Amino acid sequence: MPGERGGFVRDAERSLTRAASFLTYNSHLLSRTHPERLADSARRALDLVARGKVRVDITAEYALGDLALAVQRLAERATHGKSVLRVA
Repeated sequence: MPGERGGFVRDAERSLTRAASFLTYNSHLLSRTHPERLADSARRALDLVARGKVRVDITAEYALGDLALAVQRLAERATHGKSVLRVA
């Protein structure tokens, strides 16, 4: 189901049984313990996106006036991919 974190756990279990590897980290914790590492990671990630090496799947865009709708869809777990809130 889109927006369901349980899917990540199932995918991780499948990956581990196939001896695949993956990496994840907690950006909130990193921002508190090593903010310079988070800033460096963000710069490198944005560079990859800018050079077209990584694709970000934006599946929904909302105007600032539709903030309540955007939050509602997130709360209902009715989203998939990345949602963007346009502020300008």
